[in-house]
Amino acid sequence: MGMSFWDGKKVAITGANGFVGSSLVERLVGGGAEVTVLLRRGSVVGLRSIRKVADKVKIVYGDVRQIKSLDGFVSGKDVVFHLAAITQVAYAVGRPGDTFGVNAIGTLNMLESMRKNGDGSFFVYMSTDKVYGEALGRVIDENCSMAPKSPYDAAKIAADRLTAAYFATYGLDGAIARSTNIIGARDSNHLRIVPDFVASVLSGKELVIRGGGRHMRDYIYMSDALDGLAAICEKRQKSNRDVFNIGTGISTSTINLVRLMIRVGGKKPRCRIIPQRLTGEICKQVISNSKMRKRLGWKPRVSLEEGIRMTLDWYYKNLDWQEIVERKRGWYKSQGLAD
Repeated sequence: MGMSFWDGKKVAITGANGFVGSSLVERLVGGGAEVTVLLRRGSVVGLRSIRKVADKVKIVYGDVRQIKSLDGFVSGKDVVFHLAAITQVAYAVGRPGDTFGVNAIGTLNMLESMRKNGDGSFFVYMSTDKVYGEALGRVIDENCSMAPKSPYDAAKIAADRLTAAYFATYGLDGAIARSTNIIGARDSNHLRIVPDFVASVLSGKELVIRGGGRHMRDYIYMSDALDGLAAICEKRQKSNRDVFNIGTGISTSTINLVRLMIRVGGKKPRCRIIPQRLTGEICKQVISNSKMRKRLGWKPRVSLEEGIRMTLDWYYKNLDWQEIVERKRGWYKSQGLAD
């Protein structure tokens, strides 16, 4: 991430205390950006994920579902990152209305605020490779068709295409980033395999490997994903009003990822494999990053093994984060969505 580019830039970030958002906040503050974050009151994570830089950012409390809280938030900014989303497929299956409200209507509200108050700022929408659905044996590029398998996928497709429509109709400046599965510090979602693995090691509970461990995913380390987002902004003349995949182009099964974590981390939880595939879960995905490489000069630099090593090292050095993971697990149970 080019530090000179970000020095003095005014940046707004939704979803700023989330898994990716918190790392993005730290990176941009370190680069000299003036960062404003939108946080929802009462969230489980709160300021814990950005506590190291909380005194260096401007905090606005609001909700992307309420457009009135967004107008002042986006005005006067150089770059606006929209990361706020419900990200868990299991929650989306149980709460499709909530999911569409946050992921699709929330994005519509952001786009409307950008149209009325954005003043030419650059809007980056954090989409997902899940919009493509099943890979059907092929590597996915940005021109592949979209085929949702769950309400989560459908809501992200709606937001993705709404963003593209606002680029085309209203001339908004910005880009869409479709990222693969990211690994790294401060993931509080217990249903994702890495934090669940760590929690199982530390608590002695059983690690449940769903879908027979056969689900194939493209895993990218956080710093590479952030470098990709930065490249999209820093080379906006080449990225404007376009879509970019951020991934490694390498697919790894869940069971092989668990084996790698055991080997790299030196710790092994008790494991139970459930053969049934999960409702709405995509079986296999791997995406092409050729467009990012050729157009923007970006490429992933961290191997999966090294990324896992750094990720596990962070969790084992920050044991207090398990409290957040368990609180998030408790919140899911309170919603009737126990794993």
